[in-house]
Amino acid sequence: GVANSLDLELTDNDEIPAVVFEFSAPTIDENSSTTVTLTASSVSGVEITIPFTLTQDATSAVLGEEFIIVDDVRQIVIPANGNSASITISTTGLDDTEVEVQEPITFNFGTITNATSDTENITLFLESDDPSKISAIATTGLINSQVEDGSFEVFASVEQASSKDVTIPVTLSGDATLNEDYTVSFDSEGEETTILEIGNNSYGAMKTLPDYTHRRYDQPQQTCLNQTMASKPHAKYSCAD
Repeated sequence: GVANSLDLELTDNDEIPAVVFEFSAPTIDENSSTTVTLTASSVSGVEITIPFTLTQDATSAVLGEEFIIVDDVRQIVIPANGNSASITISTTGLDDTEVEVQEPITFNFGTITNATSDTENITLFLESDDPSKISAIATTGLINSQVEDGSFEVFASVEQASSKDVTIPVTLSGDATLNEDYTVSFDSEGEETTILEIGNNSYGAMKTLPDYTHRRYDQPQQTCLNQTMASKPHAKYSCAD
């Protein structure tokens, strides 16, 4: 007899793979020589295509002026049998002199081909490299003396909100003795953050104050006032009897 060809159709019944997204860093500085990558990870026998758009509103970083997507791509493509693919965000050569708060760079993912994801969007934050200026360091009511058994507050503020913490070291000095003639209090006194651990030893431990105030254990007479986003940090000083 004569052999006849027979066409068969194979239906893939495997579950559609999931894609996860991750930045190499959560922030990127203005005019930085270091880029940030956005990586999509998944495994499939076929090519996975992930289209995206960028949010461009009044609060977002401006594409082309403050950052670029290298090669100006608008999709991430994971090759067949590959496990990841990346795009690169850069701010190199893009700089200004304005003091600015963190600006979001938001990637919105469209319909993914040959995969799925629970992530609809992901955001990288652009940080300004221009420092704000201190506008005031003073006591509440501008007082410069205090009777025993009284208290006053010291506050600091900046001219403009900025992307990064502003740290103001304050050294306590004079004839009055800390914890005998007066005390210093703050909202989270006693909370501790360990910066580095080696074996059973901890180094650089900090007492942390949510009003952006820090005191180092190895500098018991020094208080640092930190200011973020133009809020007004303060420490309260009380005089003993």
